[in-house]
Amino acid sequence: MTLIVLAAATAGPAQTSPILKLKENNQLHANGDCTFQYEVQLPVAMYTTFKRNTPNTAVFIRKFVLSDQNVVLDGQTGEWVDADSTLKIRFNARGIARVTKGGAWEIPLIDSIDTELVAVAENTAILTQAAEISGLGLATNTIRVAMPAGTTDVKILKSPTRLTYHLPAPTAADGEAKVDIELEAKDQVMTSLAKALSNKAFGPLWTARSKFKNMGTVALHDYRIRFRIPEYAPTWSSWQGTPLVVAGQTVLDGYYPIFEMEKIGRLTGQTKAALEIQYQYKGPDGKLVEETETKELILLSRNQVYYTSLKSSECVDWADRDNLGAVVLSSFVTHEDPVIQQAAGRIAKWSGGANAAGSDDEAIKFMAAVYLFMAENIAYQTPPFGQNEAKFIQHVKYGRDVLKNKAGTCIDLAILYGSLCEAVGLEPVLYNIPGHTFPAVRLPDSKKVLAVEATLIGRGSFQDAVKTAEETNMKAMRAGNKSFTEVMVSKLHKAGAVPMDLPNVGEDPLEKWGIKMPNPLAVQNQNQNADVVKNDGNPAPRRAVDPIVGTWTAVFNANGLKVVGVAMFKEGGAFEGAWVFGDGVGRRVSSDTGSWSVNGNNLTIKGDNSGTVVRRFEAKGDEVKMELKEFGLVVTFTRKK
Repeated sequence: MTLIVLAAATAGPAQTSPILKLKENNQLHANGDCTFQYEVQLPVAMYTTFKRNTPNTAVFIRKFVLSDQNVVLDGQTGEWVDADSTLKIRFNARGIARVTKGGAWEIPLIDSIDTELVAVAENTAILTQAAEISGLGLATNTIRVAMPAGTTDVKILKSPTRLTYHLPAPTAADGEAKVDIELEAKDQVMTSLAKALSNKAFGPLWTARSKFKNMGTVALHDYRIRFRIPEYAPTWSSWQGTPLVVAGQTVLDGYYPIFEMEKIGRLTGQTKAALEIQYQYKGPDGKLVEETETKELILLSRNQVYYTSLKSSECVDWADRDNLGAVVLSSFVTHEDPVIQQAAGRIAKWSGGANAAGSDDEAIKFMAAVYLFMAENIAYQTPPFGQNEAKFIQHVKYGRDVLKNKAGTCIDLAILYGSLCEAVGLEPVLYNIPGHTFPAVRLPDSKKVLAVEATLIGRGSFQDAVKTAEETNMKAMRAGNKSFTEVMVSKLHKAGAVPMDLPNVGEDPLEKWGIKMPNPLAVQNQNQNADVVKNDGNPAPRRAVDPIVGTWTAVFNANGLKVVGVAMFKEGGAFEGAWVFGDGVGRRVSSDTGSWSVNGNNLTIKGDNSGTVVRRFEAKGDEVKMELKEFGLVVTFTRKK
């Protein structure tokens, strides 16, 4: 009794008629199980897309129906009916209903979907649902539920939304009392997600769950269960359960541990831990039965993550391989970390001190400053493993770790970039695509998403990074030609997917780690970046940086030769240069033309003959100290008056 594909529905444009119509004919059983039969009628284009992307209807059911800890699915069947663009699916949901303390049976429904009970007639409840799908429009669902014999008092209750009903109490007092309990636990638990793991709002992130089934012929009473991980989450969870478990009923309960942050924060590698459960119930004779069980878990360190809850053999597409990606990335964006706050404050002051979230122009100015700051201090490093595996353990750094180590992979750079932007009130967005991660910001005024290819730090300008992200990934993603996960960091933080508590690093860690602000020359280059989002996000032509424009000369000795260097940096980015080598007998001239650009303390010269070279430099008035790696020297050039 849920509107499939609408579980994440949000407000969208109004439509005069539904874009998709669903019909359900369900059979609710006396033991709390339910047999679902869906008919989903889709517009032809949407039907074609769904069928192409998810031809296996069992996979479609797994993805879009009930995926939290409270339901077990089996008996999935389905077919695509091309004649009327309809998907027909059938499955059983075990344990969907249970008895509450007041004696009523309850089925949880989705709060965000408007559900109404229209009528109850001939032991059949008729419900309707409606929701808006963002960017598409209205979807409706008509649900017919054949209730168990003897059902009375069928209602829809709110906060939380649920369907309730009453059944006659079981009368059998004699018979066999037999139970089966199965304890299921995640093989590896990501401690980096400690706070999200404690939040039931993230249902699929359960650390463990129990399946208690009454295999006997008589009802059991006062069943309850609780969990703990003695060494790292020693406090028992609250009791969960139900006052009545009828014959044949399955009851499922999930565990969301509240970890001791100081202990798990010290984990530097994988470690084994024991999971304990304690459960009890009363048999038909009224005697209390109490049992305990244990199971071994593997706790990963705070930097170890994986991106899917599925086995490799179960993954059929990117959505499967990255079904945990959004929560994982959000839990690494540490905008409240004092280290990140300090760095963001210095960047804001260095770039002009204005309110970065006050306008699009100021936001872009800050984004460019962050890029230059990262280029000054951090090197991009490629990950040491293949990223196309369906499931793997990856080492991911928090923003502070990237600053301390002065290096990071694409995902590390995206996390640092997003952390610094959120620290000043901007709304970061991270994009996970097969084999790559890159950051973006939703601009405060226009709400446009401006993406940045952070791996270009030290190799290209901010404008190059924006253009590369747009041309290489964003266009293909918008056209539906590239799989991706969009991580709305601020929204996930508000929902509870927040970072774990990190240890104190002492006074002024940036100074201790040798973190520097870019050359003041780069400050003068910031105002031009407000033009980047104009023309629908295409970077504007780079304007010249006045301090480097002009003709520069240097004379020095290298390898027994006298060397004269002349370089002309023109307004608009054109370049001309020459080296003159003399040995006291003759001389040799090497000249070139091309273009130039500045990114922080890096001067990139793209020669028509000699190719691209990046030179570190420091400008002061009419002198520029420049690193010439081919000579192994730092040479002072003087501006020619």
